[in-house]
Amino acid sequence: MNTSLVLSLQHLTCSRVVTSLFNHLEVQKNFQEKNYETIRCQVLETISRLIPCTRLQKKLEQFIDPLVREIENWLNAFQQNWYGHDSVLHAILESIPRCWLSDGTIDREKSMRALVKNKDLSPLNRFVFACTYCFFDDALDLWNILFKIEKAHLAHKSSTIVKFWIEWLESSSAKDWELFLAWSLGTPLWHSNVYMLKHALPTLSPAERSRHLLKALIGKRISNDVMRFCISVMTKDEQEQIFRESTVQVFSCMLSWPLRTIFFDMADNVWPYLTERSFCNVLNMILRTIKNQERVDMDLLIILKNLWAQSPCHFQNVARDDPYLLRPLQFILDFDVSQVFPKEKFSKSFCGVMLRRSLRIARRRYRTS
Repeated sequence: MNTSLVLSLQHLTCSRVVTSLFNHLEVQKNFQEKNYETIRCQVLETISRLIPCTRLQKKLEQFIDPLVREIENWLNAFQQNWYGHDSVLHAILESIPRCWLSDGTIDREKSMRALVKNKDLSPLNRFVFACTYCFFDDALDLWNILFKIEKAHLAHKSSTIVKFWIEWLESSSAKDWELFLAWSLGTPLWHSNVYMLKHALPTLSPAERSRHLLKALIGKRISNDVMRFCISVMTKDEQEQIFRESTVQVFSCMLSWPLRTIFFDMADNVWPYLTERSFCNVLNMILRTIKNQERVDMDLLIILKNLWAQSPCHFQNVARDDPYLLRPLQFILDFDVSQVFPKEKFSKSFCGVMLRRSLRIARRRYRTS
């Protein structure tokens, strides 16, 4: 049976309620000023006032931080490709209430399409967005109205995806979608851009689709959104191959929002492909994610604890023997999730890890000198 990415009805309902509160409270200004704590407090207060059931309040409160992070990540993603000097940030925030999906993620393609069509924004920004989100006709039209100095600037200082578009636009005389598709098959567009995959895969034959899909994933460092989309369109045999060849990246995808809410439903299908080494890599990935979060997601702590409890003894023995995992891992295993998480103490549990790593590197350098 194929691994399903279908979220529970409870998740979809809670997500719908909390996103509607975000929209109703008009939190755009606070996001623009990065007042994330103010946003959390506003939503918490509204939930407490409107929902009399304490149990339901607690359930809805669990959605606040993931949804705040979803907006924050979206703003960070578009700012990487934004060339300032116009009101893009305001336009993005204005579009969010219309772009929530039922799973608690933002429909970035819908949001960005509105920006690409917005003539109040600079053609340069709109062209970059059209390339990044694979709006073929818009990219062609906007390229034709850019000044030479803008084209030269983008050719040297834009993202890899935009540079590939420019390379094709400058080298190809016939601007045709099928020709662009054929040209793109050998480029990083395939494994670095989920929007390219969404537009291109339906045009391929089943054999071509399978071959290019697996080629895009195996042995590549890819984003969670690319992995999630690919798993959702794969056959059972293709899924099994990816689970076997890219186990850690599949787990990374499963830990991302919102799939972490069905983590163990998915994990049942991936467990058979875990090795002792990849198990340790997954643990390390979760621990590092917790360490790097400004506001710790308690779901990750619960997932790590349950993952450990379900793991075979020989996996646990190898993890305990790993000097880079031992202290931070034990810290989480000993922690009571009903308490406030001591982030600073947890971060200090990595200090010995960093010291041992530094000594190890120093010894290697000494031996080779």
